[in-house]
Amino acid sequence: MRSTYIKVITSFTGLGKLPTREANPIPRIDKVHENVDLVIIGGGPAGLAAALEAGRRGAKVVVLDDKKMLGGQLVKQTHRFFGDARHHAGVRGIRIAEKLTKEISKLGNIKPYLGASVFGIFDKHTVGAVQEDRLLKFEARKIIIATGAYERTLVFENNDLPGVYGAGGVQTLMNTYAIKPGSRALVVGSGNVGLILTYQLIQADVKVVAIVEALPKIGGYLVHAAKVRRLGIPILTSHTVLKALGHNRVQGAVVAQIDNSFKAITGTERRLECDLICIAVGLTPTYELASHTGAQMQFVPELGGFVPRRTKFLEISEGVYVAGDSSGIEEATTAILEGQIAGVDAATKLGHRLPGDEEQLAGWIKQLDDDRSGPFGEKIRRGLKSVVTEEGMMIGTTSIVH
Repeated sequence: MRSTYIKVITSFTGLGKLPTREANPIPRIDKVHENVDLVIIGGGPAGLAAALEAGRRGAKVVVLDDKKMLGGQLVKQTHRFFGDARHHAGVRGIRIAEKLTKEISKLGNIKPYLGASVFGIFDKHTVGAVQEDRLLKFEARKIIIATGAYERTLVFENNDLPGVYGAGGVQTLMNTYAIKPGSRALVVGSGNVGLILTYQLIQADVKVVAIVEALPKIGGYLVHAAKVRRLGIPILTSHTVLKALGHNRVQGAVVAQIDNSFKAITGTERRLECDLICIAVGLTPTYELASHTGAQMQFVPELGGFVPRRTKFLEISEGVYVAGDSSGIEEATTAILEGQIAGVDAATKLGHRLPGDEEQLAGWIKQLDDDRSGPFGEKIRRGLKSVVTEEGMMIGTTSIVH
């Protein structure tokens, strides 16, 4: 054993030398350093709506997004949205993204930086980001965090096999890059995302063998479920996936019925033939940047995870706002409304106003309440009760509340 150990170390240390400055000169890094009224982190529905409202009022706005196009989750959505005409009801998500992007391009005071990854917020109002070989630094009077959410994953045997995807990844392949992700799919999760993804897979000529749902009832809107069932796709409630089958890629899956404790019931296992497993079990808000700003973070299961406490205008600490899924997991129309509220409130507090702004804000806040008034909004209303504070009750230092 000793001689083998020495041989390995000798072999390793002989691989080469550390690079030198002469052999690998450090590339020149361009720097951008600007003072602006408002920095918006995230170019999805909330960020774009906030930028438009602040820009229309004359604020100097920067939008930072790590993708190569604006729109966030909207660019993956080929279905028509619900809601009302004021918030793009009946319009496909990709078209909403195109419309908002076009409106932003008409305003000379909104500057997007694409492919820009934000790595921190310092001294509350300094935003640092990197864009290829450029270092970006913005001194902002106000900041809106609209960074969206992460996809949740699911623990089961072989869940790291090629062919196991998050729902958003599958939508990106199909709807953004026109790549067929597989031939036979198993969808895990019957929320709206899982149901809509199922229909999109069928449109892409992918056979969906089943939808698996751990809860005893379907989680999404019945109108989506009815559309899927009319296509003959079984929805297996009180079921879960136990194992992905295959060696170098997915070649099948084992599913089973579960009891009230979410434990698999012995003898109910069955194999489904598939080469694609799509995980659509929910989202978790991205909260890291909010925690940089002195906001008080609170774990709220109804909202998807850790979210910052905020006023009704979405302000989480002095001059910093949150909007969209990073404030709690909801629909894109809600994200647009929250972006509008945050954008107008930030702009007006900077002195950029339009006549009737107070009435406009009150109307949007009422519309948010109305949109959350139905049975699907009950969980959201319950979660918001613990995080919405009176205006002005800002937290001075970051803390975590469980």
